[in-house]
Amino acid sequence: MKAVLVVSGTSSGVGKTTVTVGLMAAFASRGYIVQPFKCGPDFLDGMHHEAAIRAGNLECSKKAIRRRRQHQQEEEEPIVSSSTRKCVNLDPWMMGSPSATIQSFHRHSATADICIIEGCMGLYDSKDGTSDDGSTAQIAKLLGAPVLLVIDGSKMARSVAAMALGYALYDEQVRLGGIVVNKVGGPVHVQWIREAIEKEGGAGGRLKDGGTGKPTMFAGALPNDTAASVPERHLGLTMPSENNDAERFIRLACLVEENLDLDAMLKLGQTTTSRLEQIITMNATPPEIMASPPTPKCRIGIAEDEAFCFYYRDNLHLLRMAGAELIPFSPIRTKHLPPRLDGIYMGGGYPELYAEKLEANASLRRDIRSYSAAGGMIFAECGGFMYLCQKITVSKHESRDMCGVFPIAIRMTPHAKMYYAEIEFSPSPSPKPTNNDHGSCAPVLFPPMGKCRGQRFHYSVVVEEEEDDAIRHDNENDGRTSPLLVTPVLPGAKPEPEGYAVNNTMASYFHLHFTSFVGDTDCNHGGVHPHSEKIMPCTLADHFVRACITTSPY
Repeated sequence: MKAVLVVSGTSSGVGKTTVTVGLMAAFASRGYIVQPFKCGPDFLDGMHHEAAIRAGNLECSKKAIRRRRQHQQEEEEPIVSSSTRKCVNLDPWMMGSPSATIQSFHRHSATADICIIEGCMGLYDSKDGTSDDGSTAQIAKLLGAPVLLVIDGSKMARSVAAMALGYALYDEQVRLGGIVVNKVGGPVHVQWIREAIEKEGGAGGRLKDGGTGKPTMFAGALPNDTAASVPERHLGLTMPSENNDAERFIRLACLVEENLDLDAMLKLGQTTTSRLEQIITMNATPPEIMASPPTPKCRIGIAEDEAFCFYYRDNLHLLRMAGAELIPFSPIRTKHLPPRLDGIYMGGGYPELYAEKLEANASLRRDIRSYSAAGGMIFAECGGFMYLCQKITVSKHESRDMCGVFPIAIRMTPHAKMYYAEIEFSPSPSPKPTNNDHGSCAPVLFPPMGKCRGQRFHYSVVVEEEEDDAIRHDNENDGRTSPLLVTPVLPGAKPEPEGYAVNNTMASYFHLHFTSFVGDTDCNHGGVHPHSEKIMPCTLADHFVRACITTSPY
C-alpha cells in the first residue's frame, strides 16, 4: 500500500527541509521508491529532494554489495532505484484548481512506495490571511494525508505540546498525524517533550489525528547537527551540486534512522485516504494518470543545466502530452542549438552565477539571437529572460554579455521581488512570418484575452536603454511589446503591463503554470477526450505547441 506523508512546520526556519530530505534519504537507503513533492512554487527544495534520494539509492546499492560479499552470492541482488524521479510542485492556486493538483499528484505518484510532500512556510500560511489557498494545509486536506508537524524545540519543552495542540485545533479537517521535534538538547529534553505530547494525546486529551481519531504520535526528535544543514543564499537554499551533499544526506539519513520512528511513519502514511474517485466524479475532465504521450509533432529545445534548472514538471509533461518532443541543451556547454527546433523553452535558474561561462559560449548565444530574428518561437521565464537580454551586471566590477535578443540590461540587486499574480494576455500583433507555408496569421503563444496564474521571485531589475550608454540605440522600430497584463496578489494591487515580446520571442520574470490557463477549450485535442465524450480543456502547453508548429523556421 502506498504511503503519503506531508512534512510541514510551524513556520519557516524550523527545519522541515532537513526533516524532509532526511526522510527521503533514509527511505531510499532502505530500498523504497520515493516520490518527492513540494507544496508551493519553490524550485530549490525539490533539487535537494532529488539529491537526497540519489544519495539514499547509492547507499542502498552499497548495502546490497556488502551483503553479497558477506554471503558470497554469485547472482546480483536486485536493487530498487528511484533516482530518476523528479520533484513535483503541488499548488492548487497556481495550478488553477484543486482537481488539477490531485490529478498531478496521482499521475506522478504512480508506482511509488512512499510519497513525501514538503510544505511551504508554516502549515496554515497561504496567499492571504483568510483562506487556505496555496497552503500546506490545503494540500493535506485535498489528499487526505497525515501531516508530520516539525517544531523547533530548542528553547522549550512542555510548550511543544501546547503549540501542537493549537495547530491541531485550528482546522480539525487537517490530519495532524505526528510531531517531529528539531534541535533538541539531549535525552532529558526529549523525554519531557514526549511526555507532554503523549499526555495531551491520551485519554481525555485533544491532540488527535482528525482523520483516524487516534492520538497524534510523537515521531521523534533530532539533535541540532550543523553538518547536516544546508547553507542559504538569496533565492533560498544553495543548490545541491555546490556542496558535498551525498555525504551530508547520508549523515542526515543516519540521524533520522537513529532518532525517528520510520516504521511508525510508514504505517501512518498508509492511512492516507485517496480522493481521486471523488475528483473524477466532481469534474468534467478525467485525469490522464497513465496516458502515453502522442507521437511528437514538433521539437522544442529545453535549456537545461546548472544555470537553468527551474521548471514545473507538469509544464514539461503537458508539453509532451500536447505533442512536443523535448530536446535538452545546455547554454553553458552546447556550442550550437540542436538541429531543426520548432521552438525553445528557457526556464529560470541562476544565470548570474554562471554568467562568465554563459558569455564564453558565444556561438550558442549567436544561434539563439539568430533563431529569434528568424521568427522562431521562444518562451523564457525569469532566468531565461535574463539570458535573452543584452547583458547581466552581476556586481559593480562584473558585467557579462548575454544573447541580446532584447536590447536591455539586467542588474542584480540585494532586494527580492516575490509574489503570486493573476495574468492576462495582452492583445498583440500576429507573429512574424517565417519561411514555412503557414503565413502570418498564426496563433500566438499567449492567446489574446487568455488568463493564467504565475509567480515572481528574483533579485534583479531591468535597466532600460536610456539608463545604460553601452546598450543605447535607436529602438523606435524594434517591435517590442508587453505581452502580459499582471495583477499581483497583494492588497491594493492594480494591473500593470509586464514582459517583453519581439518577433515570436516572449519573455518575462514570471513562472507560469500551464494548467492554470483559462481560454478556449478546443485545441489540438479536438476538444474531446479520446476515451470519453467529455470536453478537454486547453492548456498553455497546447498553445505553445501550436505556435511552435505554425512559426517554425523549418
